[in-house]
Amino acid sequence: MDSLIRYVATDCKIDIGSYTQYVNKICNCIQANGLTKEMLTEPEFTKKVMELPFTKGRRISYKIMYSNIICGMSYNWYIDIDFFEQPMGVELQINITSQTYMINVEETYLTKLARTVEECIDREWGVFVRVIDAYSDMLNMLLVPELHRVENMTRRVVFSMMAGMYGARWWKEYVNEDYCCTEPAESIEYAVSDDRILSMNIEEFDKVITAEWKNCFSQEFSEEFLNYIHKLSKSRKKILSNYRSDSDFYMGVRKAMEGAIRELATVQCRIEHVI
Repeated sequence: MDSLIRYVATDCKIDIGSYTQYVNKICNCIQANGLTKEMLTEPEFTKKVMELPFTKGRRISYKIMYSNIICGMSYNWYIDIDFFEQPMGVELQINITSQTYMINVEETYLTKLARTVEECIDREWGVFVRVIDAYSDMLNMLLVPELHRVENMTRRVVFSMMAGMYGARWWKEYVNEDYCCTEPAESIEYAVSDDRILSMNIEEFDKVITAEWKNCFSQEFSEEFLNYIHKLSKSRKKILSNYRSDSDFYMGVRKAMEGAIRELATVQCRIEHVI
């Protein structure tokens, strides 16, 4: 089963006297928050102990298995809990999976489950090292093609408007010259291929639009559009660097994208029709 959430808790602040009791505490937190309909097994009966020869430590494993019902449908859940006893101290790995649950944009159960488990134990550990968050991954993957679409629309509009004012190589005033420029190998009779405009992203377009707002872009766009571009510029690196997105981040970026696209499409139609 593919992991939905996985993280490692490090820097344990307490002396865990009984791993079994610790796992049962997590079970009780899940039940107390109404996240389970039926426990499918007692965690102590899943206990496994494995020697770690390379670190001379041990791995003590448990599995919490339970079912729940969401909108009339039954789902089975598995939470693997592994304690690693190593020379540097105890580490805890938590891995949440389900064979039947399908995450979606409106997802609430998985995030509530993860938050419940973390709140149950977070005072006892110094750091949670996050490794997998399938919900966040899904949101970022949905945003990437839309971001690409916005960048391409912005590219066409910004180039047309700036070229009309300053000529085709207007960008030299705004970005460095470390661009993709291919020069003919055997002859200088042909034009140099300049691909810098194709490689510009929303962060660079944001700088251009902001700098030329009064002179150029304010004549065609609203102040709200400028705010949309600012937001997308700030969000771009997060989207492309596996930022731990949540529904608020996703909906905020989608709103900015939709608002920017509406105005870009109108302006693009008008200026390219004139051209």
